[in-house]
Amino acid sequence: MLSENFSNGINIIVNSLFNNIIEQFNNITDVHIIETHHRNKQQIPSGTTLMLAKKIFNLISNNKNINSIKEINDIKLTSIRLGNVIGKHSIIFINDLECIEIKHKVYHRKSFAIGAIKAAKWIINYKNGLFSINDIFCNQK
Repeated sequence: MLSENFSNGINIIVNSLFNNIIEQFNNITDVHIIETHHRNKQQIPSGTTLMLAKKIFNLISNNKNINSIKEINDIKLTSIRLGNVIGKHSIIFINDLECIEIKHKVYHRKSFAIGAIKAAKWIINYKNGLFSINDIFCNQK
């Protein structure tokens, strides 16, 4: 059973970009995630936003050079619900000198279907267990 359903783009961000930013972008003072979804989405913040915040916090917790983010609530989250937006996330890392902003937009729900098909092809090799989407994207056979 898979515990999440995310697009390929989000997984690239989580599994490649975050590690490099948190390792190399010195003295991060603030992290802010801004998400936008369609007006009828009930979950605030979305599961993707919560996953992003947890991943960032776990990476920062292991970095001795970042002292300003001591608990997960130090990562600011803003949720916007409007129109027919399928999914849009901006992840902003700030230090005293610069800002890095990563943006990801989903234009079509087909992105999630492609991820689900990839997951189905991957999981067929396993009889049981609880897996996350990271198992699929990080440990491909």
